[in-house]
Amino acid sequence: MSEAAERPPRAANGFPTVGLLLADLHTGSSRSLWPAVAALGRLATALAGFQDRQSRLWFQVADQPDRAGNFPEVSATCMFAAALAKASRLGLLEGDRWLTSARAAVAAVEERFLSHGLDGVATLDGTSAIVGLGGRLTRRQP
Repeated sequence: MSEAAERPPRAANGFPTVGLLLADLHTGSSRSLWPAVAALGRLATALAGFQDRQSRLWFQVADQPDRAGNFPEVSATCMFAAALAKASRLGLLEGDRWLTSARAAVAAVEERFLSHGLDGVATLDGTSAIVGLGGRLTRRQP
């Protein structure tokens, strides 16, 4: 059994990533914010390694892209891209790679998943109501 198959699946949960920025870490210079900024840096570094180079998206289980049933997940990709872009803009993440990564993800989402109806209303297709690759099958199946 491969190492990836032995690890418990973890969804590409964008909520903690976005949550670190919702606190608007840039508004204070207090040392009390340093742990959150450091956590954001560690998370961004980990995420950068899991952004799929071909699709430019993140998979639902980010660290196991080759796992059976795994797929590029739109909502987490959008949250990661928003968080990386905002953190880059605020100077919380150093270097251009974060904004480049965010822009690539947004472009991929726009190309693959954004559609416009006859009424001109934009729709984000391909989002998942329930994701995961493990556990009991007690959730709705697509």
